[in-house]
Amino acid sequence: SSRRLRTLLELRMMGGKENAGVGRPRSTENMSTFRAEDMGITTRARSPHSRRLAASPACYGETGGVSCLPKPQRKHSHVTYLGSPLSGLVRSKGLLWFLMGALFSFLVLRARGPSGTVEGMVAVDQPHRGRMFYNPGWTGGPITLAGTDARYKPQGQHIMLDVYESDAEYLNDMDEMTRVCKKLLLDAGMHILSSSSHQLAPQGVSITFTIEESHLTIHTWPEHRAALVDLFTCGKTMLLPILPKLAESFRTTERKSKWSIHFRGENKVTDLQENVLKNRWGSKEVLYSGKSAVQQIDVWRNQLDGVSGPGTASTNLYLDGSLQSSTGDEHIYHESLIHPAMLAHPSGPASVAIVGGGDIAATREVLRHASIRSVKVIELDPAVSQVTRVHMRQLDNCTFGADRFRSCLDDPRVHVHNTDAVRFFKDRCSSGAEKFDVIFMDLLDPEAHPSVGRYLYSREHFESLRCALTPDGILIAQIGDAPSPEIAKRNRLGSKVELIAVMRGLFGEDTTFLYDVYVPSFRGEWSFVIGCQTTACAERFHASTADVDQAIRERILPNAAPLRFFDGVVMANFQQPSIAWHTLL
Repeated sequence: SSRRLRTLLELRMMGGKENAGVGRPRSTENMSTFRAEDMGITTRARSPHSRRLAASPACYGETGGVSCLPKPQRKHSHVTYLGSPLSGLVRSKGLLWFLMGALFSFLVLRARGPSGTVEGMVAVDQPHRGRMFYNPGWTGGPITLAGTDARYKPQGQHIMLDVYESDAEYLNDMDEMTRVCKKLLLDAGMHILSSSSHQLAPQGVSITFTIEESHLTIHTWPEHRAALVDLFTCGKTMLLPILPKLAESFRTTERKSKWSIHFRGENKVTDLQENVLKNRWGSKEVLYSGKSAVQQIDVWRNQLDGVSGPGTASTNLYLDGSLQSSTGDEHIYHESLIHPAMLAHPSGPASVAIVGGGDIAATREVLRHASIRSVKVIELDPAVSQVTRVHMRQLDNCTFGADRFRSCLDDPRVHVHNTDAVRFFKDRCSSGAEKFDVIFMDLLDPEAHPSVGRYLYSREHFESLRCALTPDGILIAQIGDAPSPEIAKRNRLGSKVELIAVMRGLFGEDTTFLYDVYVPSFRGEWSFVIGCQTTACAERFHASTADVDQAIRERILPNAAPLRFFDGVVMANFQQPSIAWHTLL
């Protein structure tokens, strides 16, 4: 045992030939017993962290020697070696490790070259982990790889896959599952350090792979044809592309499984990650994922399960991870953006411009009005309308009583300009081109996307927009997430307040209005600001519920599908700004 070996080592270091045993217990016949004092051993009160000797005496040595240690009395004392410095070192593992570490540090410091690197030691570049094996110059700040300026953060992605309806026999085959999972990891470009596989009784398998990127763990229930799988990797490498192969490795599909991807560490969580990838309930399916010349475009179809069963399925558009439209409630947002301004125009707008609006849903709402003669969509990225036209036809549906589907983009009154909106309106204003009755800004939240806000919501751009309006024209912009009363008390949301101040400066305080609407998919109230060139517009904006309903019947095409959300009652709510806006302004 280790205790007997230590005792033997101590006795051998004391120097007597009679104590030079070979490490094997000897017969205790004809051997006297040493006292603790005879071996340089003394006793003291027991420390709670000290170790005990063996419970029974152990005798060692040659036939002529004597070396039996007495059993210490545990109730009163314990034995501590004081015979030699080396014996104390052997007894204390902590001190031994400390000295070994000090020696290693000394050797490393001597090997350090003039550039701060260590001769004979190489900093290993592992982009998938975002770290290096050794960095002697680290002072607590960001770690950088030798020869690069990269800054790596503690972050990673975690797939949790609940497998159902798999092959029971396969889920109980430890060797085959180990082989398949090993191949999966290698094919994905990961680096296996070790693996451990166990056959469970009466059935089931438990497998763990340790990889440089982190780990893969598997536990199976063959009797239920189920398995729980965790794959975690460090760094920014997206795990979503590996998900189909991961499900296939367990002889199932994504649709037959529940899965989620969680983003760990210092990752900035997007709407796509929060609403879709992290949610394991219900079904989700990617319809399109690609990067255009401008941005990343993703379209997902998901159906979340509720307490009463499967929920309503919806298809969602994400631009650079931010939710833009959801077929489940897009009508709430788009009807609230378009119809208050269209109905507030004194004579009914004929010419309209939409800044952004690449999903074409805003165009659809504008074309419901009988007075429309021209619609110009100024969208920088043509890929947005191309994708939604295929995967989200509801947004582009201008059938309006026709026998077959008709895209809004097929309407001859619609003209799409894939150009920069700031330059478009600046040039139009300086050239004296035809002006617009209403201009809509259907863009990203300027506060959530500061670069967009600084460029497209600047004073200079708003001056160009006002210049492009007719004398009785209207400008309306969505300005993103509405403030709550608590946020309004603590934070003045400077960028939005400044934007509203710009609008009031251009259109007048009495003809600039704010309103909010709750959009479920946005998980909050959404704000709009409208500026009127005339008092007639302001009066129509504050029309009674009955007058608004009457205007809807008069101005919207009879063959157009009825509005699903907006009416006189909704407009009455829009006419009263929220308490939060009153607090801020």
